[in-house]
Amino acid sequence: MRSLKLFFYLYIMLVPTFQVLVCGSFKLYTWTLFVSIIVVLTLLKAKKIFFNKSEIALILSVFAINIFYVLLLGKYLFYIRFSYVIILSIFLAKIFAEYFSLDELISFVNKIYMIVISILVLEYIAYILGFHGVISEALTCEISGITQYKTLTNNFSNIVGIGEQVRGLNFPFMGPQVASQMSAISFLWFIIIWYSDRNKYSHLFYWAALSLTLLVISPTATIITALLLVVGFTSIAYLRYSHFHSTNFVNINSISAALLIIILGVYLVLEYAFISYNNLDDIFIIVLGQLEIFDRITIMEGLFGVGSENLSYYIDATTTEIELLSQMLRVGIIGLLVFVVFLLYVMKPLAGIIEIIFIQKKYYILASATTLLIHVLSFIHYAVIFRDGAMELFIINLSLLLFFLKKYRY
Repeated sequence: MRSLKLFFYLYIMLVPTFQVLVCGSFKLYTWTLFVSIIVVLTLLKAKKIFFNKSEIALILSVFAINIFYVLLLGKYLFYIRFSYVIILSIFLAKIFAEYFSLDELISFVNKIYMIVISILVLEYIAYILGFHGVISEALTCEISGITQYKTLTNNFSNIVGIGEQVRGLNFPFMGPQVASQMSAISFLWFIIIWYSDRNKYSHLFYWAALSLTLLVISPTATIITALLLVVGFTSIAYLRYSHFHSTNFVNINSISAALLIIILGVYLVLEYAFISYNNLDDIFIIVLGQLEIFDRITIMEGLFGVGSENLSYYIDATTTEIELLSQMLRVGIIGLLVFVVFLLYVMKPLAGIIEIIFIQKKYYILASATTLLIHVLSFIHYAVIFRDGAMELFIINLSLLLFFLKKYRY
C-alpha cells in the first residue's frame, strides 16, 4: 500500500512541475506506473474483488468506444483521458475497499490536500518576496500537451493594490483556476472531516481556515459560484435532516436564510465578474459566440468529435471559455455521454441516502460528495480535472465516493 501512497504524494508534489522544468512529457511513464500499481494490487486480491453489472457495462463501453474510434474513424488515443479516469476510478475504489480502513483512507486524503495547500502557501510567499519573474521564466514550456506556468490576473490583489507583485496562484498543477479549485476542495474536505470529529481532527480546522484564506486571496468567479451552490444546498440538507428529522418539520426560516445566502453569493460573484467584463451582455456574447461553433461542424463530428488536431481550427475561430463545449467538440456527444453516465453512476446513490448521511453523521461521505461536485461544476469552465496531477486527484475523489457508497451502503 505504501507504493500507492508514495505515488500520489510524489506525483502531486513533483511531476507536473518537473515536466515543465525539463520541458518534456512524462505522462506515458507516470500513467504506466499508476496502472501497474493498480493492476498488481488488484491481482493480489483477485479472489475478493468483484465487479457489478453496471461497472462491467461501463468498462466494456469504454473499450468499445475506443475500438470504434481507432478502427472505424482512425482516431488513435482519442478517448484516452476519459478512459483513464473511468476505468482507474472503478479499480481504485475496489483497492480502497480491500487495502484501507476508513481511518487510513481519511488520513491518506488529508495528507494529499495538506501537500497541495502547503505548495500554494509557498507559491504565495514566493510572490510576496518578489520571485514571480523567476518562477515564470523557469516554468516556461511550449510543448503541446504540457500546461506551463501561467501569469494570471488576480482581482483580489488588484483591489488591494498589489496586483503587479502578487498574481493568480496556479501551483501545483499549472494553469487557470487551479489554485482556487484546489483551495475550495481542500476547504470543504477539511471543514467537514473536522466537524465529523472535532477532537480527533481538531488540527483540520486550521487547514480549513488556511484553504479558505487562499481562496479569498486568489479567487475565480467560477469556483466561488460552485462553492456557494454546494455549501448552500448542503446547508439546506443539513438543516432539513440533521435537526428536524424526528418531527419531519422543515424550518422555513432556516432554509430561506440558506437560499438568501446562495442568491447573495451569486450576486457578489457577478459583481466580481464585472471586474473582468463590462456587463452581462459581454458574458452572453461570449457564450452565444461559442455555441455558433456547432454551425460549422457536421453531424458525424458532433456525435463523435473532431479530435484534438482539428479542434484548434474551431477554437482559434472562437475563443473558448466553456471547457464543456471544448470537450464535446473533442470527443463528441457520444464520448461525453459515456462520461456523464459514469458520473451519474457514481453520484446517483446519494439521492437515496442523503437523509441517512445526516442522521447517522456519516460526514466522510458528505466530504467526498461535495469535493467531487466542485470538480464537476468547475469542468464547465476549465478542464482542471484533466491536468497532470489534478486528474489523479479527481480519480481519488471518484473512487472515494464509489468506495463509501458501496462499502457503507444502508
